[in-house]
Amino acid sequence: MGNFEYVRALSKAFRRFVYKIKQSIELHRYDDLNIAEYLRKQGAEVGENNRIMFRNLGEEAYLIKIGNHCTICADTLFIVHDGAGWVFTHEVPDVQKFGRIQIMDNCFIGMRSTILPNVTIGPNSI
Repeated sequence: MGNFEYVRALSKAFRRFVYKIKQSIELHRYDDLNIAEYLRKQGAEVGENNRIMFRNLGEEAYLIKIGNHCTICADTLFIVHDGAGWVFTHEVPDVQKFGRIQIMDNCFIGMRSTILPNVTIGPNSI
């Protein structure tokens, strides 16, 4: 690897590191009761009076809707697409599927839950 490639790779790693630091600093401004503001900035639809104990919805936050008065515990995963589909794209070009996730009002989602694409969790659910 020549000097130019080394400097370029180092620069890219440094920019990624700085981005992570900035994101971490921004996230420290939020707690479980006001994190909805940050998630809305990511593109999610989030209602009012929620207690949300995780900090990131992933790349497709715009596909996630959370109602009012919900509690969502830590380590909850929102999977809005089937990443394995790309293996078959040469045979079936539109096999990659994305789907919305909707959590309706007054729900409790327990710790380490995984919610898959095209799932709606009805109101008053645990």
